[in-house]
Amino acid sequence: MRRRVKLRVVTALVAACVGAASYAAAATLGTTSKALESGRVAVPACDSDGFTYTRTLDASHNVSTVTVSGINAACNTGKLTLTLTDSTNASLASGTATVGTTGNVTVTLTGTAPAANVKNYVVAIAS
Repeated sequence: MRRRVKLRVVTALVAACVGAASYAAAATLGTTSKALESGRVAVPACDSDGFTYTRTLDASHNVSTVTVSGINAACNTGKLTLTLTDSTNASLASGTATVGTTGNVTVTLTGTAPAANVKNYVVAIAS
């Protein structure tokens, strides 16, 4: 009986020592504080009248490039991002290009966008 009590006491002491060592090790870890902020800012549109799209298909009838036309000159030198989505707004393919001075830009797409599945052209231009 005494042997069991001794064994339980020793087990409890070992567990306490391991727990204390873990706590001490965790206490030495460095922490830093970063600020998390939010806010709003008005973002002016460089083109408010929309665009036209002309797509090029590869041999498998997937959209490989899209020419975006009717881009306002205020968007010149901006980075245009184009994403093709299906009827559930899931991304099929996307690409980026820099807007030049001609009012149109051709975007080469990454991803597979079967022409029959493309329902939306989502465009953003960042200056």
